[in-house]
Amino acid sequence: MHIKKIITFICISLVLIGGNHNVVAASPVQTLQTNLAITTEKHPSTQRITPTDQTLYGQNNTFQYNYSLTKDQQPSKANVLHLKWNHSELLIAPSSLTISIDNQPVKTVAISTKTKDSQLTVPLQKSHLTKGNHTVDVQFYGVIKEGVCVNQNTTGNWFNIKPSSYLRVENEMTPLTLAEFPQPFVNTAEQPTVIVIPNNPSAEEVKAGLLLKNNLQSTASAVNNVLIQQENSIHQWTGNYIFVGIYDSWGNTVKKLVDQSKLKAKKDTLHVQRIQLANGKTKTEGMFVLADTESTLADKLPVLSHPDLRSQLSGNSMEITNTPKTATRSNNVSFKQMGAQDLYLSGHAPKSPHYYYPVPAFEEGSQLTLKLKFKASSLAQVKEELTTNAELIIWVNDVPHPITLNNLKETNQTWIEKELKIDSSVVKNNSFLDMYMEVTGLKEDVACIQTDERKWVFISADSQWTLPKTKEQLNNQVFTNWSSAFYNKGGVMVIPNNVDHQLLQELSIITASIPNTLSLQHIDIVKEQEVTKKILKENSLLFVGGTNKHESLHKVQDQLIIPYRDGQLDLASQGFVTETSKQVAWIQPSPWNEGQALIVLDNIDRTGNVTDKALLTTISAPEESFSIAVKNTNGKVFTNNQTIQDNNKQEVTQAPTNKPSSWLYIGGFVLLIISLITLLLWKRKKRE
Repeated sequence: MHIKKIITFICISLVLIGGNHNVVAASPVQTLQTNLAITTEKHPSTQRITPTDQTLYGQNNTFQYNYSLTKDQQPSKANVLHLKWNHSELLIAPSSLTISIDNQPVKTVAISTKTKDSQLTVPLQKSHLTKGNHTVDVQFYGVIKEGVCVNQNTTGNWFNIKPSSYLRVENEMTPLTLAEFPQPFVNTAEQPTVIVIPNNPSAEEVKAGLLLKNNLQSTASAVNNVLIQQENSIHQWTGNYIFVGIYDSWGNTVKKLVDQSKLKAKKDTLHVQRIQLANGKTKTEGMFVLADTESTLADKLPVLSHPDLRSQLSGNSMEITNTPKTATRSNNVSFKQMGAQDLYLSGHAPKSPHYYYPVPAFEEGSQLTLKLKFKASSLAQVKEELTTNAELIIWVNDVPHPITLNNLKETNQTWIEKELKIDSSVVKNNSFLDMYMEVTGLKEDVACIQTDERKWVFISADSQWTLPKTKEQLNNQVFTNWSSAFYNKGGVMVIPNNVDHQLLQELSIITASIPNTLSLQHIDIVKEQEVTKKILKENSLLFVGGTNKHESLHKVQDQLIIPYRDGQLDLASQGFVTETSKQVAWIQPSPWNEGQALIVLDNIDRTGNVTDKALLTTISAPEESFSIAVKNTNGKVFTNNQTIQDNNKQEVTQAPTNKPSSWLYIGGFVLLIISLITLLLWKRKKRE
């Protein structure tokens, strides 16, 4: 296994650094002058230490946060750890809060009823600001009742860390190299990162910009601060900028910067170069992602979007001439791929975070297989030492799957391995596999006996899910899992010919609703003018806009489940009030190929946005069966779920059966009566 990994790594490396590939590592980052104002400089990088409230229960408990620095930094007033909290009103002395960084205590404060809602700022020292990984531990010690050998582990003993807590490190304006990418473009808490594409972008340029935006959003400190816009939206520089497109596509603003850089288009070459934009002494970070053709841009963009390739970037400027090969999609998904590292759980830290992985709809009756590798302390395996049954619980989409820890069989192997079979119905129509781990029974509520620290479970990040087969037959009758329509064979998103700011923002919302690992890599984007008969016949289709934006859709409007009358959608025919409706989404078998799906997003009055987050949320993770979803002017989303249910009942009622007709029973009864009468007449005649 290790040899295979080494060979794979070498092969990928050769793709990036071999052949005609050119790395310019020694040259400094270019500083390009601009006449536009720059409103950002040397902003601190602010990272929330928790996205949600983190509540610590019991007498002793710890919350841990990890951060990483790409360069050594110097102490300053801006470099701080800021903690906000609230806690139980029952806490009394000597309750305390201790903050440690890299296992060294830096601050301890007393907590009591006077500090119920409070905050604390800890300056970061030089040792906390060195390049590399660092760990922050927030340790809570709570006392709610005086006395010796008093049980303090009750639900009233708690301490809560608020999501407004943060770690802030000032960015030095020392230019970063490509090796640090995606830094600083994911540090968006204080300033945005803007993806810029040309004013009249091709479909491939739109897709490249959206793919890069979605990729950065997955790790950005402030997701909504990763933006995409066209060149004509630039009036000043606010934040950090990435310019994505073809050399010949740019207007005056970006063309001046490209000319200053001396970059020239080369055949089948993608240029990736770090730059700084400067107006006088004011600077901000930027990057060029430029190609000679649309196909070059599409083929070679994975060097920035694929983690295995991105981690091998180096220098300040690179020329990508070979198309990198990435791993094909696999049904095996490790915990690492879900974002999990090795997990340590104990009585004091019994739960892991949630981890997510996008999945399609699975075949009914199929199973997911979890191969779990873990270690457990000896006390967790000895029944006599535990007053309660100890379990490791794997929660999958809120359904528990326990593993008993008492009396685990000893093995000669370092790791304990367990295999769980989980019915795919637990995922239902969700677009994500949602997993977290929890241990129970390891915390002893026995006063004066501190044995909890010796009971733990350590879960390997090499634990692995095996996903079942996806549905072979595409469900194009109703909305199920949003990604399923495009998972197996991909699909095509058809967009209007004119790409303006409004459409670009809509496309950004639409693509963000598609799970990242499936995402745009499996979906082509084409403009209406580029649509061919082959595209229509061989693909599942997503039309952004209705018949007024798409001639190909207009030609088959009589085959759409929602008719257009005089160019307007007739929602009344489907049971919706047209006058209060705003946006609609529907799915049906494709008019060009009944085995494929057609999805249409449209606006009722044919102006404004064709969709929004609320409508996309409804169709991406449906909780009921429907083929049409309508958002009205009050912001509510309605579906035709009742119509679907009624149709299903009617089909069952009208379904043919093998039971004999009632006329057969009547005929048989009449025949029986005639036979009896004949028999009676025969007997009477015989007597006579």
